[in-house]
Amino acid sequence: MKVTKKSTIKNYQYGVTAFISLMLSSLLCNGQSQASDLKALSIGDTVPYLAFAKAVNYSSPTLSTADFTDKAIILDFWATYCIPCIASFPKMEELQKKHEDKLKIILVSNDKEKAITSFYSRRSDLTLPTGLYQSGAAISKLFPYKVIPHYVWINKDGVIKAVTGHHEVTDKNIELFLAGKPLNEKMKNDELARGNYGGQAIDTLAYDPKWSSNSIALNEKFIYHSSLMRYDPRLTGMGIEGLDTLQYRYRLMQNYSAAFLMQEALGLTTRTSVKMYMDLDNWGLNSISPKATQAERESWQKKYAYTYRIIIEHQDSSKFHEIMLRDIEYALGLRTYNKTIVVPKLILSRVGSTKNPISKGAAPIYTHSIYHIEMQNTPISKLVDVLDRYHVGENLKLKNQRRLSIEDRTGITDHVDISLREINLGDLEVINAALKKYDLKLSLVEEPMEMIVVTDKPKP
Repeated sequence: MKVTKKSTIKNYQYGVTAFISLMLSSLLCNGQSQASDLKALSIGDTVPYLAFAKAVNYSSPTLSTADFTDKAIILDFWATYCIPCIASFPKMEELQKKHEDKLKIILVSNDKEKAITSFYSRRSDLTLPTGLYQSGAAISKLFPYKVIPHYVWINKDGVIKAVTGHHEVTDKNIELFLAGKPLNEKMKNDELARGNYGGQAIDTLAYDPKWSSNSIALNEKFIYHSSLMRYDPRLTGMGIEGLDTLQYRYRLMQNYSAAFLMQEALGLTTRTSVKMYMDLDNWGLNSISPKATQAERESWQKKYAYTYRIIIEHQDSSKFHEIMLRDIEYALGLRTYNKTIVVPKLILSRVGSTKNPISKGAAPIYTHSIYHIEMQNTPISKLVDVLDRYHVGENLKLKNQRRLSIEDRTGITDHVDISLREINLGDLEVINAALKKYDLKLSLVEEPMEMIVVTDKPKP
């Protein structure tokens, strides 16, 4: 990716200064070492012209922001593995069409070109282009992030006006942005902004100049430390777990719901959280609906988002869940118990006697997104995994259920070949129509299931 200063590009043929600028751009494009000299840009900074040596789904094999000097630009950083990124594309397409005359949305990714091209080949409805760059290149220094999707809002004068997550990308905010009015959105912050270690019990993530990033800084006198804090707007919702150089094992979960923290404390994965059943008087302790407006989300966060941290002196983290469960139950007034409850679930079954899905034995293939599933010589269990991953049937579960259980009752033990293209995994009817040619069906049933009940109600 090439970087060219805006102040010189318009006059490059007239002066030595411009020549030097273009030579610097070439160095940044051809080598990553020079990119390390660049500093991250923030709101109010002027962005240099960005030239991507490779572009996908664009009228040219290369792409430059200089192609859109009369328009505002939103850079949308994404990856093929990022579900929220892909789920936001229909919204981004609508916003691009509505504001075509004044705005250009450019998708940006450091995925392999082959992966991006393959993704586009299955998405005929996606018109937005993607500019490609390599990790460590100039753009990764100018716009650092740790959580995607990541959006950089640049006005037509080349000035950064906002850096946000996907919840802030709304038609109302874009209209304010294009009108030159402030968005009143805080700058997205993927890291804890703290000073260097100052002797506190936990200095959380302190700056480490060796890595030019943040790292754990601890008071070595502590054997272990845990804490639960209310919502901190400086923190982006994320979870970190690791082992630092002092052999402390740590886990940080920033700005999460009480329900999610309980899920972690109970040792439940995303898949096994189907066992979790919320019985609450205060439903704010549950997760916020993904359909909530930004104002509703911000209001909920202030009341019900929490950050939990635990650090143990040695590598053994076997006590993490026990300590975390104790902390959260005590601080938030929650308790758990087991109970058999009749709940909705989805069952994958066969509806014919043919051997349609059975694999023909070619090389294994397993790829998927929210709009396709491609399986070749793969266990049928992988189909259930991907249906669960994309929350199929989410609208069919009870309010109390953390997730809807999806079970395989096909009885198929052989590997299968299944290809579902151009589908919407959010629509059960569409999925069943596509599964029909394989004699497979997803059925909604109600059955008893052993659940872990999380409640804020007192014991009877």
